[in-house]
Amino acid sequence: VLKEIERQIESGRFSEPGEPTFASAALNYLNFTDPARGDIVYVKRLMEHFRDKPLKEIGQAEIDAAALALYPGSGAATRNRSVYTPCSAVLRRGGIRIELQRPAGSEGKKATAWLWPEQAEALFEEAGKLDKDFAALLIMLCYTGLRLSEALGLTWNDVRLQDGFAYVPDTKNSEPRAVFLPPVAVAALANVGRDDRSGHRVFRFAKSGHLYSLLRVAAIRA
Repeated sequence: VLKEIERQIESGRFSEPGEPTFASAALNYLNFTDPARGDIVYVKRLMEHFRDKPLKEIGQAEIDAAALALYPGSGAATRNRSVYTPCSAVLRRGGIRIELQRPAGSEGKKATAWLWPEQAEALFEEAGKLDKDFAALLIMLCYTGLRLSEALGLTWNDVRLQDGFAYVPDTKNSEPRAVFLPPVAVAALANVGRDDRSGHRVFRFAKSGHLYSLLRVAAIRA
């Protein structure tokens, strides 16, 4: 055992007991992350790849190699979403910040869709016929500008309908922010099937294929 430790020291691979590894940092990240977040499946796959590799040994080259190994036939946007973004989050959780160079084209192709007010109202109406809570989610997204993950992560403790106010503690840029709820959003939330426990999530949905299927059906009918 001593000889092996000596060899690791000489080759620069030695890590002291208790030194943070990717696996330990990833587990810590998962324990303090909303289960509704869409990057959890990516983090688990990265854990299998890096395992107990010390965080201090993971840099640009190692993350580039992981992206190629785990997603060999995927585009830059997929690799960015599946590897670079979750790796950066896990490293930050472990106390390490590095300026990652994202793959060229990682922003993907930006596509903006436009709905006139009457089109949005038609979408909300058809969504309500499928599921009134789903319609409330669409109204919330439309009138507040919340990201899907932010809306799905809201708990009743974060919302005060009487004040037309919501608080988002965990945003994409890690900065909490306040959200104004216009009357139409307040009315929609008031009709959501509610669990009065303050820590319970406002919307029972998770980011999934089912959620997008509901949207497609509502859009087609609208």
